[in-house]
Amino acid sequence: MEWDSHFLFEINDLYDYEPAILPELSHIDRRSAVKNELKSRLKRHFLGRGEDFLDEITNPDVLREPAILLNLQMVFFANSSGRDVYADKAKTYADRFEEAMRRALDTLKFDGENSGGVTLVR
Repeated sequence: MEWDSHFLFEINDLYDYEPAILPELSHIDRRSAVKNELKSRLKRHFLGRGEDFLDEITNPDVLREPAILLNLQMVFFANSSGRDVYADKAKTYADRFEEAMRRALDTLKFDGENSGGVTLVR
């Protein structure tokens, strides 16, 4: 997988989580910022791997849920005026993102890793 060219989710996926509220909000596409944040998190978590380790991910689909949740957190945070329903939703999605990210980090696989006696090669 080439990290820079891979789409983790489509914008329409966000509406599965917030179909009533998202149509009222502007700038809901935060995929670029989400991808940059995920890249930063992955680099910190997998410190010591080669420079191109992101391109070696063989199951990027495990990052889909955390990416969607982070996008929603960013959208609601940006639309919040402090203590309102958007701030509450931003906090909820931030917590859900952290949970989903922990699960994803535990299940990410890379080219060349040995998995149950099988060597994964792209």
